Amino acid sequence: MTPFLFLQALRQLTFVEEHYWIRGTIFVLSVVCLFLAAALCILFPAVELRPIRDGTYNVGVVDVQLPVVFALDLLNKCNPEVVGKKETNGFVSVRILYPTRDAPGSVPYLDPKLAKLICAQLMKLGAPPPLKEFGWILHTWCLHNLPIRRNATPVDDETVPLVIFSHGLMGNANIYSHQGMSLASKGSCVLMINHSDGSSPIVEQQDGSIMHYNEEIIQLFKDKKEEVYKDARRSQTDWRVAEFVSACTALVNLNQCNILELELLGVSFVHKLNIKDVTFMGHSFG
Repeated sequence: MTPFLFLQALRQLTFVEEHYWIRGTIFVLSVVCLFLAAALCILFPAVELRPIRDGTYNVGVVDVQLPVVFALDLLNKCNPEVVGKKETNGFVSVRILYPTRDAPGSVPYLDPKLAKLICAQLMKLGAPPPLKEFGWILHTWCLHNLPIRRNATPVDDETVPLVIFSHGLMGNANIYSHQGMSLASKGSCVLMINHSDGSSPIVEQQDGSIMHYNEEIIQLFKDKKEEVYKDARRSQTDWRVAEFVSACTALVNLNQCNILELELLGVSFVHKLNIKDVTFMGHSFG
């Protein structure tokens, strides 16, 4: 950025103001400097991100579509126009982080299959108008890896407490993996939910389809339709509760009987969970 600042200082000189071609040249060079700086920061990150793993355990991870049974009374509260039509039997996309004695591995911070989509969505939803189409600005996130082992063997010489985590608006389980990893390294089994209420940038569903962030709700707020906006957020919250309760119940049940989805990964939590020690946790909308 030093050449860029030098060029901006040159623009203040009197003789530069008097010559349009010099001003034009400085402008072009300034733009080139900015793009080069952005490209170099993305391709060659100056600082390696250090994840928080401050406990005594190594950490394992499984990403799975958890089969659940939704409580009918909770389903009836949800507005299908906001969250879509839901059935009693379904699946919740989750990431489970847990203590293991297996050696540390390396897992991408963002799911490689969805990483570019996630970055594009986050820029589209959160960046100022000139930058909304530049998903590549978050490319550094795609280069980062977590020191955890996929499908590791859970510790089996003790039962571990449970933590169920609900992400905030424009979040998902991947983005909050640092927090989950820290808790798992201290001895907790952490269930992180990818909510399908339209609050996550990208959610892969059980049938392989992709659910995107619900931008219509934000438009209601911008249009100052406050009551309709509040009702829509309320319906999202109701669906989150249904997902949260059903996922919690399913996790507790894993202490008694394994499911096919985990059997295929070679992972079992049977008799390894302390179901009397459960913590509910979330961030922002969660």
